[in-house]
Amino acid sequence: MELSQRVLNLVHDYQNRNKRDFSGIDLQGANLEGANLQKIKLNRSNLTKANLEKADLRGAELKNSNLTGVWALDGNMSQANLENANFTEAWLTDANLSNSNLKRANFTGAWLRGTNFSGSNLDEAIFTGAKF
Repeated sequence: MELSQRVLNLVHDYQNRNKRDFSGIDLQGANLEGANLQKIKLNRSNLTKANLEKADLRGAELKNSNLTGVWALDGNMSQANLENANFTEAWLTDANLSNSNLKRANFTGAWLRGTNFSGSNLDEAIFTGAKF
């Protein structure tokens, strides 16, 4: 199935069928700008280079997910479970990651200016080369 169709199916199922668990989905390069995906489950998913600008992922589960190069300016991932997520070279400027589980998350080379980490679990998180 094409990426655009997978994105349309995800948004439709999420909004109309109240489905929340999309773990393992491949959304590489998907445009989810401004999407309301509160409490969605995307564990072990591939969101490499996805556009999450101004997306609302409050309370979402993205454990062990690949968010390499994701574009999430002004995105809201507060209260999310992002344990062991890979944010290598991600753009998270002004993103809200407050009160989230970021244990063992990898932010190598990520852009983090204005990112809100208050109240988050940052145990064993990696920030090598990150830009604050």
